[in-house]
Amino acid sequence: MASPENLEKIVEKHSQIYGLGSEREYFEQPTNRAEYPYRTIPEVMRAAASRYAERAALVYRDGKEEKIIRYEHLDELATAFADSLIRAGAEKGTRVAMILDNSPHWMIANLGIQYAGCVDVPRGSDAPQNILKSILEHSGAEIALIPSLDYIQKLPDQGNNLRMIVVMDPEFRGSSGNITSYIDLLERGLSSIKKNGRQLVDKRISEISGDDLASILYSSGTTGVPKGAMLTHSNYMNNLANIPRGFHADENDRL
Repeated sequence: MASPENLEKIVEKHSQIYGLGSEREYFEQPTNRAEYPYRTIPEVMRAAASRYAERAALVYRDGKEEKIIRYEHLDELATAFADSLIRAGAEKGTRVAMILDNSPHWMIANLGIQYAGCVDVPRGSDAPQNILKSILEHSGAEIALIPSLDYIQKLPDQGNNLRMIVVMDPEFRGSSGNITSYIDLLERGLSSIKKNGRQLVDKRISEISGDDLASILYSSGTTGVPKGAMLTHSNYMNNLANIPRGFHADENDRL
């Protein structure tokens, strides 16, 4: 996904990398869920950023060029996005619709949503308008992430009933009413943690438990009203505990 500013440069512009806490054992081969050392998505991501700070977390193409985002930078960008969400009024449990397609920005935003203790409600941008209406209303989404400004036309009531609409197009800047720019949120968040530290986000992360809701995934709705599956942080941790064994994968593999 092309962008006017390389994500690495955004971090370098706010160059201080903050302490990530003590290093812990990471991805041991557990025999059952109880042995897995992490309870939540933010916990396991922070542990990975601490242990594998300089390693590539994401590899993506920007045109013909292959680029990477390192673990320490992915963690910092997620922290910045979470900081901005919290300062904008997002509370623990706030539903955030992600009406987006796959990109590195999707991953940054998704982790930021989890760091803020919110619940992601993902859906591809090609979803029909009636399906979007059903999902947004049923999930109780208060914030929506959309790919471009003109996508607002597809939102119920053109998004006027939402607390905040985040336009993910990196070329869109500024804000108006409940509409704001993803890049601006990242920039404000990075400035905030540079000035104030990570305490705001760290406090929110400390309040998240394994039983808290992390995601609501909806069915396609092709045979009726979309149905939502509710996934907790523990559900994700159970998957992470078993992936290394089930797929014979370790920290040296790309997935």
